[in-house]
Amino acid sequence: MSEEIKGNTTSKLLDLTVLLGFIGALSLYVVQPISDGDLWWHIVSGRWILAQGSIPTSDQWNITGAGKLWRAYSWSNEIVYAWVHDHLGRDFLICLLISLSILFTCAVGSLLFRLAGSSFFAAFLTLFVVAGCTDHFALRPQTLTYVLFATVIYLADRLHCKRNNYNYLELLLITGIFSLWSNTHLTAVFGVIALLLWSWRLDALDLAQLKSSIRSRGLIVPLACALFGTFLTPYFGAEWSVLAHKTNHPFIYNEINEFKPANIMKYSVAALILLIVFMQVLILQDKQRVAMQPGRLLCTLFFILLGLSITKFMPYALIATVALLADCWKEQRQRSTGKLNQAFSLLEENCVKYLRYFPTKLLIIAIFLICISERLLILSKNAFDLRSYPVNASNFLLEKN
Repeated sequence: MSEEIKGNTTSKLLDLTVLLGFIGALSLYVVQPISDGDLWWHIVSGRWILAQGSIPTSDQWNITGAGKLWRAYSWSNEIVYAWVHDHLGRDFLICLLISLSILFTCAVGSLLFRLAGSSFFAAFLTLFVVAGCTDHFALRPQTLTYVLFATVIYLADRLHCKRNNYNYLELLLITGIFSLWSNTHLTAVFGVIALLLWSWRLDALDLAQLKSSIRSRGLIVPLACALFGTFLTPYFGAEWSVLAHKTNHPFIYNEINEFKPANIMKYSVAALILLIVFMQVLILQDKQRVAMQPGRLLCTLFFILLGLSITKFMPYALIATVALLADCWKEQRQRSTGKLNQAFSLLEENCVKYLRYFPTKLLIIAIFLICISERLLILSKNAFDLRSYPVNASNFLLEKN
């Protein structure tokens, strides 16, 4: 009996090691040497906040805008960047980026496992999303919002499945997430939209049912907590006015790459196209119609159009699309319909069967360890991309501030 228990414990430890190896290898794949020039003014701003012990309300550095109204809406991330840079050294900034990528992989993987109900299919979709975000993954505050976006959809699905029978801990968590989001980036409105549409319980686009749903306490209270969280900032929600002021930036500064429309040369666009095609095949080959929730479909379409119009928002489109795909997959799996679903289920059974053998597990772990070691070695030698890294400008900023 003791040998059987020992064998089960060893098997579980190996399974956990395989999972951690998958997360580590996939997370490190998206981490590229730091080349984002915006990072350095974030560090300067964070350094000023730490030195002054307050949040700036006027521009301190722009010669053309000195003294004008300015809000450091990303202050929470900026003080972390500044502290790490000044106390641990510049090279440790890459460790922050690696930590962000691990958080992102875990958040997306957890969301997809919940929605799809299959660890194998969740891992397959997570691979698509994380790899597709390679072009957008940088050490900047917006990257953290990708994690928060996936977390909000996760919580919205919980509310949906529980028919909005929430508890106070969930409401507190929603408030905290949106407070963190508002203290990180201006895109907290995306989280509000996702929370509303993903937890919206409708069988069809019925306006009467919509009004009844909105009036119900079940939908109002979580939304109220989310909106309340956006006002828990040093500026007491003034970020909303900054957002309104900056809504035209993608059109004014459309020569900047991140504000340009998406194109097929981006990993994210290619991944999005493949996911949409996969979803269409999944739906069309099923004899029974997949009943998509209208709110979730609207949420996905909104973020797809947003991402295709402004390329910097493509990660939100990928996460929303893959979440809807996982949701459709789970419905087919429960009904045992769809040839594609059955084929993946058979593939999953075969993979699980071979993973039961210790040699197979050890081989997979060895492959993951080699990938992780090789990637860490590359990043330790080239933490910064000097081809696009603004050496002189960043040194001047850091020396004078």
